[in-house]
Amino acid sequence: MNSSLKYIVVFLFVITLVGIGFSFSRFTTTVTNTGAENTLPPDIEFTVWALDSDAETVSLEGMTPGDSREIVIAVKNWKLEEGTPLISGYNQRVSLELETTGNLPLTFTLSENPAGDLVNMNRYGAVLYRSDNIEFVAQEPSTREYTLTVAWPGNMNAGKFKDEIDYIVLRLKAAQSQ
Repeated sequence: MNSSLKYIVVFLFVITLVGIGFSFSRFTTTVTNTGAENTLPPDIEFTVWALDSDAETVSLEGMTPGDSREIVIAVKNWKLEEGTPLISGYNQRVSLELETTGNLPLTFTLSENPAGDLVNMNRYGAVLYRSDNIEFVAQEPSTREYTLTVAWPGNMNAGKFKDEIDYIVLRLKAAQSQ
């Protein structure tokens, strides 16, 4: 009776394994792409533009302690297309993002033109700054002009900065809002 009990246990074990295999297979699905292959990115138009900005040609070359450079940046939610104004149809929140290597002790201030009011630049870590949001309203053409001042404080003149290089990258970050 002992050997037949072993055969029964082994038989039940094999039946259980086979049964579990079939039950799991019912819930296994392979997803395949049967649609047309589209290798082109979707045609999405970015509807906030930088206009007449000096940001494309700013050079920090030759800066020494006590120097500063001004970068004029204009942001708008419209553009001329074949002589006709094309205005964004979306409310948008836009921020200016500045990234630097942090090799030089540069300071950054952003002010709105023509009033000269300072715009808050939040610092994230040692090398990333982001302005407060600039709001644009749908179907209302608007141009906002800013001056970014990059300064090297005169008292930061240690010899260790003599052969250092630094650069800044300016980005516009935009998000659709309600």
